[in-house]
Amino acid sequence: MTLKDPVIINDYVQPACLPFDDDPDHVNEPVVLTGWGDYNASGSNSVLRKTTTTVISSSGSDGPCQQQAGLGPFSPR
Repeated sequence: MTLKDPVIINDYVQPACLPFDDDPDHVNEPVVLTGWGDYNASGSNSVLRKTTTTVISSSGSDGPCQQQAGLGPFSPR
């Protein structure tokens, strides 16, 4: 991922910690997602949003994670 502007790491901005290959699999476990992301292409969003969902598998080349991200052999790109 390439960001438009440099990021200054501080108490509120930190890198995401990704799991190691040998970490336990958390597929189907509940998680809470939060962020200020722009989800409708209208510009920046000043409202912190929250949703709950479950972890989906990221293994393989055309699993649920790749399909939802638009990646994999089925993608029209």
